[in-house]
Amino acid sequence: MIDKALDLLARIIELALALAFIVAVLLNFTNVLGRYLFGLSLLGSDEVQVFVMVAMTFLGAVVVTRRNEHLRMDVLVRFMPASLRVVLRIAEQLSSFCLPASCFRNRIFMPPKCSGSDAPATWPASPCGFRMAPSRSALH
Repeated sequence: MIDKALDLLARIIELALALAFIVAVLLNFTNVLGRYLFGLSLLGSDEVQVFVMVAMTFLGAVVVTRRNEHLRMDVLVRFMPASLRVVLRIAEQLSSFCLPASCFRNRIFMPPKCSGSDAPATWPASPCGFRMAPSRSALH
């Protein structure tokens, strides 16, 4: 039951990613036409495209992790005994959830803050950001 719900959520995110990509391409195309044909450009369109691409990266990481299709360096792991692979997998999952929690709790590796604001200047570039994607094995 939970697998079906998570698969449905991954599919919805995937469709949102496709729509976001289409919007980004159309926005870019419109901006290029406006700039070269009419000498006008859409204010903030480049920034919107950057934020769409960053959002696509993070949401895409969720979908890829759910399907367990992310890239892995498993050359050595394949030659390990099954019991050692299980221990390594558990350590991987623990680090997947504990590292981001410690980064945000202790403000380790946090990017500099924007002037006059409490918001990080480069939030998506945080080293902990990609580890926040839910792990497939932890959800089973």
